[in-house]
Amino acid sequence: VNNITIFFYSPPEREDFFMENFTRQQIYECRKFNYKNLENDSRQRLDSLKNLINISTTPELFQSQIMESTVIVAVGSDSRHENFRRSPLEFIVLTNKEFYLILKEKLTKIVTNNIGDIEVKNPNLGLLSEFSSDIKKGSHKSFWPIRLLDGYFLWGNSELFQSSRFRILNEYRTRPEIRKNMIERIKEEIAVTRSGITRRTTQFNREEGIIFYNPKYNSYGLKYGPLRLFQESIQLIQLDTGISDLSPRTIDKMQYLLRNDNEIQEGYLACLDLYSTTACVQNDRNITRHKIDKEELDFICEQALSIARLARIK
Repeated sequence: VNNITIFFYSPPEREDFFMENFTRQQIYECRKFNYKNLENDSRQRLDSLKNLINISTTPELFQSQIMESTVIVAVGSDSRHENFRRSPLEFIVLTNKEFYLILKEKLTKIVTNNIGDIEVKNPNLGLLSEFSSDIKKGSHKSFWPIRLLDGYFLWGNSELFQSSRFRILNEYRTRPEIRKNMIERIKEEIAVTRSGITRRTTQFNREEGIIFYNPKYNSYGLKYGPLRLFQESIQLIQLDTGISDLSPRTIDKMQYLLRNDNEIQEGYLACLDLYSTTACVQNDRNITRHKIDKEELDFICEQALSIARLARIK
């Protein structure tokens, strides 16, 4: 497709919302520019939070016994520098139970109403790869090693943070159930990418070029299909190569690990752009059904399936 509408998305009330007659390459360059701006914005947000935590730290928290045994990192879309919606901050806190209660109170006061999930891990007990959350509890074990590996350091013992990242890689190498759990999750994302349907509802329709975004009815558009498939596939490739200090940004990972596979990068930027656009339009104007270019939706899904194959997922 050489002559298409930029971003391929047109809200129902504004047919002139995006500029027309951009080439595919121009759209790709525009999305790269937007992604760079998103990175800068996210980095400033995290740096401000880091400074705020340090400024707000009371004298008792500077006690060596707490500082030396604690790490606070931001995780998720913030650490990837992809938090376009200002969604609630997520944290991992490495510490013991006693110190965690003090730190949780401190974080809650600093972040106020914009705090999301706080995941606490004891650096001396259990698997750091295992997901353990204040909010999401259940009997089924789930492993998310990349959350800590890609964490954005905010406060505490930086040496403990680095050693924990190496420990994550060692767990991945020595505990096959971690990779198995990740593959099971990725296979579900492959199925959604192909069908557009989760266990609960339709997320998008590839045949008609329609994306549905309505959290009230568990519709999250491209999030739990191609978006997560792109992200988790490149994360799996990183873990398989054993690299602990790679940039947390998805595009940086792709550029380093996939070298010159620009179509996968293009597909990811398009996916992230359409996901963010549909989410923002739903939030601002309560529009839940979005008609987009069918060929682009197919392109996004096929590139997501392509990176899954590179990660050796069938």
